[in-house]
Amino acid sequence: MVILAAFRLPPRWVTTLTALSVLIFAHYSSRHLGPFSNEPNSFARIGAVQLYLATLIVVSSMLSVVLLEIRSSLRLLSRSDERYRNFVEKSSEAVWQIELTEPMPLGLELNAQIAWLRRHAYIAECNLVYRRLNHRLGVLDPDMRAWRADVPWSAIYLQNLDRAARQNYSIDGLQFTVSAGSMESTYITCFSGVIEDDQLVRIWGVARNITELVELNHRLQANQERLQMYARQLAGAEERARRATAVDLHDGIGQQLVGLTLMLDATASRSPPEVRLLLTEATHTLREVHAITQRVIADLSPPGLYELGLEPALQWLSVYMRGRDGLQVQLHVRVDDSTFDLELRILAFKLIRELLRNVVKHSGEKSAVVKVTTTAQHLHIEVVDRGVGFEWQLSLFEPRTEGFGLWSVADRVREAAGEMAVDTAPGRGCRVTVVFPLTLQSAGQAPLLQNGGLDVHGGGSSDPAVNFSR
Repeated sequence: MVILAAFRLPPRWVTTLTALSVLIFAHYSSRHLGPFSNEPNSFARIGAVQLYLATLIVVSSMLSVVLLEIRSSLRLLSRSDERYRNFVEKSSEAVWQIELTEPMPLGLELNAQIAWLRRHAYIAECNLVYRRLNHRLGVLDPDMRAWRADVPWSAIYLQNLDRAARQNYSIDGLQFTVSAGSMESTYITCFSGVIEDDQLVRIWGVARNITELVELNHRLQANQERLQMYARQLAGAEERARRATAVDLHDGIGQQLVGLTLMLDATASRSPPEVRLLLTEATHTLREVHAITQRVIADLSPPGLYELGLEPALQWLSVYMRGRDGLQVQLHVRVDDSTFDLELRILAFKLIRELLRNVVKHSGEKSAVVKVTTTAQHLHIEVVDRGVGFEWQLSLFEPRTEGFGLWSVADRVREAAGEMAVDTAPGRGCRVTVVFPLTLQSAGQAPLLQNGGLDVHGGGSSDPAVNFSR
């Protein structure tokens, strides 16, 4: 009765019943009734009774506690299973479990693996979203047990089975498209394989509808392309405006200043001494204004860049920066201007000028080396100084509000489909290398409409257009 109560009643009732049974048994034993009453030896009879009662108490208590733990574990397991099923069933993602009637041994050939999965795999369980997805695909199996190789998620897994096999049959980031009438939905799915005893026993699949994200991404790409086109048109318009302004200054104000200077010189030669002094000062002022105008013209449109080519323009730049900033520039230029268009020539000149200005501002060095060469496929630009250098990890986090410096150069390089590498460290100077592809130019594509890359050695940068090394 006590053992039966341990299976049916809570522990407190079992304990009460056991104590009552012990009292009843002890009462009858004191009157030489019940078990062991025929034992003539009192000590043996009392010992047997105590052992019997102790066994009854221990067995009933242990059985009651064990059964309580089992009930509690079963209750927790049932609750966990219920939560799991609610979570899977109410998930916004399609979830399904693929079981194999016979576990697949590892190491089979790819075709054998595909054949094994098609023969032995089936859908053991799935949620409501998965069933809706299959209905959209026209799979009307009410049990959803067949693993059909013609559905997109199955086909894409089999297509990537070789890669998945190298990752324990787990793979993510697979994308497929579902068409239902005129509507098209895009899903991204992942699979997780379960391996036991070197055999594949089941596969979990999860798919998420990313149609909205894909549409947003397409719109974002279209807007980016449109912005890049506007930026290129704006840069071209700015360059044409600068060129027109330089021409107007040179042919208009510049010529007028020269003529006025000659007129004042002629007037001063025929004037009295007291007037000649004033005219001489005015002539000197006009020459200064003319020199300033020439510098403005040179900044707006470098001499020779449009008419003669990149090498003469860089020769003028080296002379100009030596006279203005005291920077000695060693030029090594071997280019064929016919291999690239005027737009890339202007861009290369501006980048070199910007890099040399950075040398003047930040390096503390009065010399720099510029190398420009062309091959059949690329235009190579290299600017080297032996100045103080800089710590590139810190420069990655500096604000770029002004839009000048290496980050400005990197943006221009990236827009022109080029690559840029920066080799620098404190006390080691700086070497900037820029490479532009010439194949785009020969194909007639506009360089500023392409996307370039920026690769950062040494870590820390999210911008893929500059390669920093040290």
